[in-house]
Amino acid sequence: MALKSARAEAAERGELQRRQTAVGLLVKGAGVAAVLIAGLLYLLLRAQRRHAAELRIQALRDPLTGIDNRRAFMQRAAALLGEAGAATPVHVLLLVDFDHFKQINDSAGHPQGDRVLSMVAEHLGKTVEGVGHVARIGGEEFAALCPRLGAEAGVRLAETLRAGVAALSLPAAVPQRHVTISIGVAVFDGRHCRDLGGWMRAADAALYSAKSYGRNRVVASSLLPGA
Repeated sequence: MALKSARAEAAERGELQRRQTAVGLLVKGAGVAAVLIAGLLYLLLRAQRRHAAELRIQALRDPLTGIDNRRAFMQRAAALLGEAGAATPVHVLLLVDFDHFKQINDSAGHPQGDRVLSMVAEHLGKTVEGVGHVARIGGEEFAALCPRLGAEAGVRLAETLRAGVAALSLPAAVPQRHVTISIGVAVFDGRHCRDLGGWMRAADAALYSAKSYGRNRVVASSLLPGA
């Protein structure tokens, strides 16, 4: 009887050890699974955040040229004018428009027209880099926002942009060898322009005058009648 009882106790102990071992393995497995799940959730969350950030960037980029689009320009300009003391320095806005761009699309096709747009956008961006930001705000219309640049420096920059674009050699598939731009310049000093809408209207009026005076030229809004 004693031997039989001892065997039973040993069997029970063995069974208990097996159960404890199984429970231990289950606990360890659950811990590993929890760590793996937490890691996967972290990676998923990070990927979602990265994707959301990429979508925000894409929403502010022009898909053709890769520079800021109109939305990005409006946000940047509004933020600039919303800064404390923004009316004290003279901010400069350049509105840039191609001259007779339709001729390029009609003669060489829209794909070549897109190449020219991208080429000029790259030139504008490199020239303005360090003093401002360039955005594509329409089909062949661009804007350069130059904080605290000053009126005289703004006109000089516009002339540099105009001359630089006129000197660019277009792709061989484009019959026209060169393209030109017209630029309207307006400054924001808190007196002549009091908000973003007025600032853009002033630059647009200057651009219209540049077109009216023969294109391939720069006109400052301060030189217009009634300015």
